[in-house]
Amino acid sequence: MYTENELRQMLARFSRDNSGAATMIASVVSVDTDKCTCVLNDEVDYYDVRLAATEGANKGFLTVPAVGSKVMAVKIEDSDGWVVVAFTEIEKIQMKVKDESLATLAADLITAIRSMKFTTNAGPTIALVNDLDFINIQNRLNKIIY
Repeated sequence: MYTENELRQMLARFSRDNSGAATMIASVVSVDTDKCTCVLNDEVDYYDVRLAATEGANKGFLTVPAVGSKVMAVKIEDSDGWVVVAFTEIEKIQMKVKDESLATLAADLITAIRSMKFTTNAGPTIALVNDLDFINIQNRLNKIIY
């Protein structure tokens, strides 16, 4: 006859031995930013791996790993689901706070800068001398935030 404590320890050991790994390091096969999921490969493919803790999260902070890079994923509690928690290479990031996104805010800022006009002693300015610099900055931002 086993004591309650011995039964608990045996059950914990059985669970640990039969539930599989709690973490994995795998390669990113593909990414679906609309669903906030990716496919990972660690000798077998793992589908619908979450990029954020909550399913289908499209608000808050979302990190999109680069295809072909390595990530660390952890098992979600007592399910077969996984969520990515660390990245070797990031393709893009998304940051949304309520209905405001970082990408939209950056685009609006650069648009406002590019359309600035100043009054001088000779009248208003007519063209931004370094407009190309702001176009290049906007293109660079578009590559990393969405």
